[in-house]
Amino acid sequence: MFRIVGCAVLLVVCMGTGDGAGVGEGDEPLQILHQQGLEGQTRPHSGYIDPRQDVDTAMTPQGLQSCLIRFNRDVYGCGDGLADVSPDDFEMVEPGFHDPPHIVDVSYADGDRSYVRVEWSRPITPKRWSTVVAYVCDIDGNAIDSHGDLGSSEDEPDRVDFGFVSCDIDQNGYASPLDLFRMRVMVNNPDNQPFQGKRNDYVDIDRDGEVAPLDIFRFRQLKSGILTTQPWSGALIEDRRP
Repeated sequence: MFRIVGCAVLLVVCMGTGDGAGVGEGDEPLQILHQQGLEGQTRPHSGYIDPRQDVDTAMTPQGLQSCLIRFNRDVYGCGDGLADVSPDDFEMVEPGFHDPPHIVDVSYADGDRSYVRVEWSRPITPKRWSTVVAYVCDIDGNAIDSHGDLGSSEDEPDRVDFGFVSCDIDQNGYASPLDLFRMRVMVNNPDNQPFQGKRNDYVDIDRDGEVAPLDIFRFRQLKSGILTTQPWSGALIEDRRP
């Protein structure tokens, strides 16, 4: 079975700062649950590189413009009282880029206060990493566990990272000839599921919600620079994963 090689899934459990900061139910710090990027989980998973088209055939920009974040318990704004989360409780950061998208809407998914949908103003920037940082509290007022940017080897408890390189099916930050082979395997054999996330996350190249042979055709167009912003063959992500 073909397995996407992504970043390791690591559930970081650390002590909060101060007198019980970040500690609540079961003495476990408030944190994001980094799982497999499936339904009901943090989605896409942290470390995901979006390999789908950067523009549609009308040259309209496309790309990740929202995510779902699963916390280990209910979350609220950190002001006085138990306010619902809002755009002020999240931030979008793009290392080395001075004008990242800004958070425009935050809501509880299906009324579940431990599951939050975050939306931002435009698709993330191609060939870069983007990070959504949470500044939320639990019902006791404990702030989310935070240790800043721990680098590429760990999934941090307060943030999720997403990259964007069209045609990077195998998630190594580089659109190489091997990606076409990975693409064909996943399109033609539905049993070849990725290690993290869903099959559509990798090979629904035209973002129409379905995996079909037409996605292979669109993949070839992107590699060659047809109806896209650049030829994606050989493209690299420009930053290390934060």
